[in-house]
Amino acid sequence: MRRRALTFVPLEHDEQAAVIEWCRDYARFRWPGLCLPNGDFAIYAVPNGGDRNKAVAARLKAEGVNSGVPDLHVPGLRLWIEMKRVKGSVTSDAQKGWHEYLRRIGDTVVVAKGAAEAIRAITSATTLHEPWPRTYFKGKR
Repeated sequence: MRRRALTFVPLEHDEQAAVIEWCRDYARFRWPGLCLPNGDFAIYAVPNGGDRNKAVAARLKAEGVNSGVPDLHVPGLRLWIEMKRVKGSVTSDAQKGWHEYLRRIGDTVVVAKGAAEAIRAITSATTLHEPWPRTYFKGKR
C-alpha cells in the first residue's frame, strides 16, 4: 500500500493575511501614490465570508454585506482580488456573478490562488498605472 505524503496547504485566511502584511511592509514604500494620508497602502478586505450566527448574519446583510464580493480591493488600481487556497478551492456562482459585473464596469478582477499570485497581480497592476518617465517627454511640460 502506498502512502500519500501529507502536504500543508495554508488556509485562505493565512494567504490573505500574508498579502496584507506585504502591503504594509513593502507596497506602501514602493507606491506612495497609492497610499492613504497616514501612509498605509490603500487596500481593504471585504467582510463577506465566515461563519456567523443568524442574528449577526441578518444584521450584516441589512448593512449591505453581499455574498460573492471579492475578498480584497485596491481602489487606486480598480483591482479586486478573490483569494483562494493554492489547492482545493472553487469559485462560487455568486462570486462569478460579481466578477462578471466588476469586469463589465471596467475594473480588474483576479482570482489569486495563494498570496504569491495576489502580490503578482498588485505588482503588475501598478505598472499599468505608473506615470510616464520624465525622459519620455521632450521640451516643456
